[in-house]
Amino acid sequence: MDHLTRRSLEEPLQYWSRRLKGFVGAPGLPTLALEPDEASDEGENVESTRELDEAETGRLREAAARFGVSLNTLVQGAGAEGVPAGAPLGPTRRAYIIYTSGSTGQPKGVEIEHHSLTNLVWHYREWLGLKAGDRATLLAHVTFDASVADIWPALCTGGTVLIPPKSVLVDVDDLMGWLVESRATFAFVATALAEVVLERPWPATVALRHFATGGDTLHRRSRADLPFTVLNTYGPTENTVDSTWAVVRPAEEGRRPTIGRPIRNVRVHVVDDTGRAVGIGQEGELLLGGEQVARGYLGRPELTAEKFVPDVYSSVAGARLYRTGDWVRWSEEGELEFLGRRDDQIQIRGRRVELGEIEARIRECTGVDQACCVPEKDGNAVSGVVAHVVPTGAA
Repeated sequence: MDHLTRRSLEEPLQYWSRRLKGFVGAPGLPTLALEPDEASDEGENVESTRELDEAETGRLREAAARFGVSLNTLVQGAGAEGVPAGAPLGPTRRAYIIYTSGSTGQPKGVEIEHHSLTNLVWHYREWLGLKAGDRATLLAHVTFDASVADIWPALCTGGTVLIPPKSVLVDVDDLMGWLVESRATFAFVATALAEVVLERPWPATVALRHFATGGDTLHRRSRADLPFTVLNTYGPTENTVDSTWAVVRPAEEGRRPTIGRPIRNVRVHVVDDTGRAVGIGQEGELLLGGEQVARGYLGRPELTAEKFVPDVYSSVAGARLYRTGDWVRWSEEGELEFLGRRDDQIQIRGRRVELGEIEARIRECTGVDQACCVPEKDGNAVSGVVAHVVPTGAA
């Protein structure tokens, strides 16, 4: 495929969104990523090209309920778009729904539209030089939005998606061996594991051209002798996986890797507490605009209005900005340096976790009066959460 058009990308997106295992769908609906345990006993997912029988519908309804969402909400939400099931896809129809903070509190279903996913695919195709014959790895779980970037760019360019055996995901040496033996040309590895992998020696010649990482703060730089390019990626689910990229250069010892510059058709703004843009070296909240901003949160209009605000920098009618809650600053080189968050959200192995939501659930337990949660760290990475409780009636 030497020349791609948006139409040529949307056709395989439509085809694979109906057939790719790991997602549950139905005619005319966006895909919904669920845990593997929520699939049928046979380990297969519901085919979206046929009617669901009563048992399958029941399993899907129960699975959706575990994520705090009604299957009726999904179906009715799709119907509210005013497009009959099975109608040709348009750029503003939903491509998929993926949940954040699903393990604590009430999950937020992020609705991503086709034009946003198409833009992401274009970025990968252009920046990485993807072509037929490339081999991308699917190391991320399908409920982690990094899997979107593992799957669609490769398939839409005529490439292959490599799915590793489960054992590879828990052993660094096995993972490195598999990446070499599988002749993968692109791999995304979550930050905590990537920091270990990037410190190991690699063969001088490998098929791997690009090694991307993200999901948490990257504290270490790569070895100087690595035979591939290392990318530090940043982006919330609400802006379609990736928002900024940085090439990690080993020569800059002593400086933590940045999160780089915005990818194609993504706009970034760093503002202070009053919403005014800040200068180089001054910290502020990161706002994201452009082609990849999500539609919002499924069935939660108040939260959508709070986090997705009018884009005062855009001349496009209806354009919005996503308030990330992440604090950053511009470097002298024109790259973004990640500073952290001002709230109690943390990242555990790439998953967003709200400490306040955990505390609220603990306080609902019998015999608990107060609860306070703090992150537990293993080196630089957050490995878990420790909860401190005050029993009811304690002095």
